[in-house]
Amino acid sequence: MRRTVDGAIAARGELEARIVQTCVVSLEPFAAVVAERFHLRFVPAGTETDAIDPDAEDEVPCADGVIDLGEAAAEQLALALDPYPRRPDAALPEAADAPAPHPFASLAAWKPRG
Repeated sequence: MRRTVDGAIAARGELEARIVQTCVVSLEPFAAVVAERFHLRFVPAGTETDAIDPDAEDEVPCADGVIDLGEAAAEQLALALDPYPRRPDAALPEAADAPAPHPFASLAAWKPRG
């Protein structure tokens, strides 16, 4: 951690977590490892920039000069989680060979004949 010229505190971190997620294909739990490096800027509350720059360091507001590195690391872990976790050996079920019925096929019975 270091204090920058503008009064912010620049922090760098690295986390590694062993987690259990639920596979979106088989719905079975499986173990995974998440490893992430992150860079944050703790700025006084109310001085965050409004610019949206995906390459800029994330800004975290702090009040009274108090920062919570544990909370910041937990947030970074949450952001690093795969939103659609899939176990490496999970396979989608085979599709049936029968063609799907046309969505309006049942309306054909209502069609007047002749």
